[in-house]
Amino acid sequence: MDFTTLLIYVDDILLAGNSLNKIEENKRRLDKEFSIKDLGNARYFLGMEIGRSSKGIQLYQRKYTIYLLKEWDLVDTGFCFYIGSSLISWRRRKQATMTKSSSGSEYRALSQAVIEAQWILYIL
Repeated sequence: MDFTTLLIYVDDILLAGNSLNKIEENKRRLDKEFSIKDLGNARYFLGMEIGRSSKGIQLYQRKYTIYLLKEWDLVDTGFCFYIGSSLISWRRRKQATMTKSSSGSEYRALSQAVIEAQWILYIL
């Protein structure tokens, strides 16, 4: 059974489906009515990166995640856990006091990361 979906956000339109013929037919209809511009295969939609492989299509929010981490100053401290390329958990701790050596705080952060990793492995 052929399936085609039309995703619309303001002036962005994304056509997706399992039949290229049906997608092309819908593009012709839309172009006849609204004079649309075909930008080819989608790479981004609503801030999501669209990746293609022989296994299918994946949606990523890597750029947005990095933007948020930078915006909230979370890039240089703490730890992040990914499943594939999806961020599933992160921690950040600000040091209450400054020390000459960061090895103690790095050890505590590593200890917390190991605990988090064990928990994630347990639930998987």
